[in-house]
Amino acid sequence: MLWLAPATVVGVGLHPLVRRLLSPVGFACVAACFLLPFVTVSCTGRNGAALSSTYSGVDLAVGNRSTLTTNARGRELAGYYGGPSLEESNRRYAQPIHAQPLAGVAVALAVIGLSAAALRRPWYRALVLAGLATSTATFLVGAEVLGRTAARARALADAGPFLGTQPESGYTVHVTIGYGFWLALVLLGVLAVGNIVRLAQLSRPPPVEDALVAAGSTAG
Repeated sequence: MLWLAPATVVGVGLHPLVRRLLSPVGFACVAACFLLPFVTVSCTGRNGAALSSTYSGVDLAVGNRSTLTTNARGRELAGYYGGPSLEESNRRYAQPIHAQPLAGVAVALAVIGLSAAALRRPWYRALVLAGLATSTATFLVGAEVLGRTAARARALADAGPFLGTQPESGYTVHVTIGYGFWLALVLLGVLAVGNIVRLAQLSRPPPVEDALVAAGSTAG
């Protein structure tokens, strides 16, 4: 019974915002990040026209199609050389990206984290959440690496009809990691470290004074 006394100091020394994130709110925020941009690919032709594709975490997980956007030069030259307009490119030529299994696993782990945060025993809850946060972050990074490659290939194929049938060497391609990925990774880092700190607090033997108080309460 005395060993349960440290549970009364859970969260001591942690910033209030961190303590808030260690509740189901933390994994809910991580899950919401998958609706934000994870990868953006921009292909620019020799004439200055550019076509961009942006994929969220959910797009990578389930294999959605991106909505193509262009710059001012692209709008000016759209259809000038007999190519399709931007609207036609979106309707006829844009195809879904290949689904990324690692992104799907990361989404599933984030949803599991929502349920695990409701575990009643603090020590086991901290252990499970720390493991889930670390695992989700690992799959998230893997999904981003593979997702960037898939998004680049998909964007080059989608851009062909709009920018012209130039070979890939005729394009300047920029791949950008979206802010949704970075936000999810930071949140998972906070969840992992915060729960490890909580686990250490719960594993510490109680001070002598607390043990005596607990013993007196038990005896009473």
